[in-house]
Amino acid sequence: MQCSTPSGSVARGYGFVFKLRALNSPSRIPSAHVVVVGLAIASGALGACASGDASIISNGAPSDPTGPCEAVTESFTVNSAMHVADCSALEEASNPPAGGDHYGTWAAFQSYTFPIPHGFLIHSMEHGAVVFYYNCPDGCADEVSRAQALLDAQAADPLCAGNGVLRRAILLPDPTLDVRWAASAWGSTLRANCFDEAVFGDFYKAHYDKGPEKLCVAGVAFAATPCE
Repeated sequence: MQCSTPSGSVARGYGFVFKLRALNSPSRIPSAHVVVVGLAIASGALGACASGDASIISNGAPSDPTGPCEAVTESFTVNSAMHVADCSALEEASNPPAGGDHYGTWAAFQSYTFPIPHGFLIHSMEHGAVVFYYNCPDGCADEVSRAQALLDAQAADPLCAGNGVLRRAILLPDPTLDVRWAASAWGSTLRANCFDEAVFGDFYKAHYDKGPEKLCVAGVAFAATPCE
């Protein structure tokens, strides 16, 4: 975990704010959360950092659109990665998120059919995950199937051996997304108007295992959208 907070103002990028209702009841997070947090403390993953504003700065203008899906990539410098309370409001500098302050719980490395607040996903990315997102109000089952097939075809991660996980990857819908498809990893984003196997495959290979913490413990396998 990075615990530094640079002086000066925080770059706002897209100015995207993902607001969540505060956690009012322990029942909103599965009981497995207690086990996972215990593992994180034992491994030193939680650290001893105080809460603070997210600090993530774009490294420059996004790339020019490329390919039939007009894919655009952007890189960021993440200067703060502190833990805040699960389900608290987060201010983010990109959509999808590319790092920054996040929740103390991370989402399990798997596919979901429902949205998960970004604070859990950012923590997964801190551990080296790549996340694929989609926002298809009219449905995009074929594209989702192709994305799942792409992830399933990736090599198993030796770091995950024995932990009930094959690789640090997540696929899920995200209604806050303002494009049809996106991907993110620590310090990087990809945004596209459709799913392109070649583009998303290249992004996965380039940005997998780039988080500051090399950890492959399952995390919380949410059964429904948390924090609601």
